[in-house]
Amino acid sequence: MHIGHARALKRIAQNISFGLFLWPFNLRTCLIEAMTRARWRLLGLCCCLVCALAAAGARASTSQALRADARSGHTRDCQEAAPHAGRGASLLAQKLYPDAIEELRVALRLCPEQEDAGLDLARVYLTQRQFAGAERAAQDVLKEHPRSEPAQLLLANSYFMQEDFEDAGKTLQKLIAQDPQNADAHKLMGLTLFFYKQDVMAEHELAEALRLKPDDNEALYYLGRVLYTQNNFGPAAEDFRKLIDRDPDNYKGYDNLGLCYEAMGRIADAEAQSNKAQEIPGPRDPAYEWRYGNLA
Repeated sequence: MHIGHARALKRIAQNISFGLFLWPFNLRTCLIEAMTRARWRLLGLCCCLVCALAAAGARASTSQALRADARSGHTRDCQEAAPHAGRGASLLAQKLYPDAIEELRVALRLCPEQEDAGLDLARVYLTQRQFAGAERAAQDVLKEHPRSEPAQLLLANSYFMQEDFEDAGKTLQKLIAQDPQNADAHKLMGLTLFFYKQDVMAEHELAEALRLKPDDNEALYYLGRVLYTQNNFGPAAEDFRKLIDRDPDNYKGYDNLGLCYEAMGRIADAEAQSNKAQEIPGPRDPAYEWRYGNLA
């Protein structure tokens, strides 16, 4: 073999031996570098996680602060609304209806969930025979207080007075299912059934209203009217006599008792009762002039 070749082979062998000698150290160095890079990546991930958690915490704190500010502002609004609601109720009691409406509307703009103010507003509208306004006011109360019985009854009343007897009946059905002991709901259901020509069922509902609230003169009067329209003049006359005994100044009681006597052929008694009704002083109930005069 050529001497040059032999030297070359010897150097190759020495390099291989030296490489094999260094291999464990190279591997260790690679591993250390890999672990170092992994630690840096892990540290970077941890930093990102910490930053994300901090940002989320800051957002949550900001959101809580905003909600707290909103609650605080709303509380202030409701506190400002209270005097308006009180004045509205007072004006309603004094029958100063336009002023009452204005005060109650201000109170509800500031604090829409005020149930009493909403109910008073619906009552004012009903009293003023603004039935669509009463309907809206009652519906607004029910948005905030879905199980409010007074609001359901006022809504049914507003439907009834707008001659929407179907919606009145549906509303009363829900109310009576919620509270079967609600005498006023049974009374209004009786009147609603009357306009559905369900006289027997109307009589039953009015009798139930009187069972639950025996001193309700209005229910007694309406029961007499329903009996009269069924030509049950004797029982109707008995109800009107009972009404007059309870309320001697009830001109509608005398007038309707006279109608019963007339239908029974007791003309002199009928004229006497009619005259008595005319003698009683005081304003007449606007509903008595209602075009559904066979019931009013």
